Amino acid sequence: MTTKLKGQVAIVTGGSRGIGLAVARSLSEAGASVEAWSKADCDVRDAGQVEKVVAQTLERHGRIDILVNNAGLGHFGPVEELPVEKFDEMIAVTDTLINDGVRTLSFTFHSPSLKPGCTPYVRTTAERD
Repeated sequence: MTTKLKGQVAIVTGGSRGIGLAVARSLSEAGASVEAWSKADCDVRDAGQVEKVVAQTLERHGRIDILVNNAGLGHFGPVEELPVEKFDEMIAVTDTLINDGVRTLSFTFHSPSLKPGCTPYVRTTAERD
């Protein structure tokens, strides 16, 4: 374990499995305190739930330094067989996470290393390829 992120607090949405779990583990191994949210912890489509778990994180740690927006929802199979409702549900998770989730966190981001009103946001370059 390194201490590169010692003292930093991270939230990882979709952190209970897959890529989110791997990211949460990597952040933890680098010394960060990690809050890895699953849908059972927080449905990111519900701003009230996001506000509640953000408040709980702040109560436990006193700050939030890192946000990894990884939550997602997938329904798999041939696209022509995918009901419109299932497609809409997948899009809603991503749209709400990006818009409402980041907005909620931007108003509550508490890190001594950030200037007031600054919301750091990192995305992968893979989505541009």
